[in-house]
Amino acid sequence: MSSDSIIAKVARHLRAPQQIPRLIWKNIHSPQAAEARFDKALGLDTGGWIDPAELGLEHEKAAVSTGYEGSPARTAEHLIGKVLSRARGFTFIDFGAGKGRVMLLAAKYPFAKVIGVEYSAPLYEIARANIERFRREHPGLAPMEILHIDATEYDIPETPCVMYFYNPFDAATARKVVERIKDSIRRRPRNILMIWYHCRFPELFEASVFKSEEVNDLPQDPMRRRTDLKAMIFETVL
Repeated sequence: MSSDSIIAKVARHLRAPQQIPRLIWKNIHSPQAAEARFDKALGLDTGGWIDPAELGLEHEKAAVSTGYEGSPARTAEHLIGKVLSRARGFTFIDFGAGKGRVMLLAAKYPFAKVIGVEYSAPLYEIARANIERFRREHPGLAPMEILHIDATEYDIPETPCVMYFYNPFDAATARKVVERIKDSIRRRPRNILMIWYHCRFPELFEASVFKSEEVNDLPQDPMRRRTDLKAMIFETVL
């Protein structure tokens, strides 16, 4: 938003002073304000919305990108908690890791390693800085690694894994990534749990390979911008 637009907006509210208390309440309790409080408390940069055109992607990639918006922290921790009893010592992988918020949350739990897969160079650099800063302030975390790589070219570790997705791909890219995961399972059968928050493509997970459950108890989350998003957990059928 330009400075002229901001000035015009402020002036409009000053002409209707009865609206100012409502405006203040809205800004204090907005998802953006909740993200700002989270980042300020931890000395991080994980918040905001970034348009695909600003992610430093090639035109073809930007055209199918969903942009950047970090997972709401309370929601992400709730979803991790749903699989934790089945996944201690697993490798945790965040596909479309963005600025690394979910990686930092996951590293507090007993995973063998936490990996982020991120194709946007600017987001990768921010995530790398966040990880280094967080690691200095919080010893005892699981090892973390952020990779600057296309998710469709990422080699899945041959270990039991938890994989986290928050609407990172369009349908074609999601299909390629899921096929790559299924190929990895066929080569080396093992337990893989996938958390999909905002699961738009459940048809990719055939029942012969994955059993599924819908998460119906998402918590109230001050960072959540939308309340209509569904979460699914998929687990390999062994």
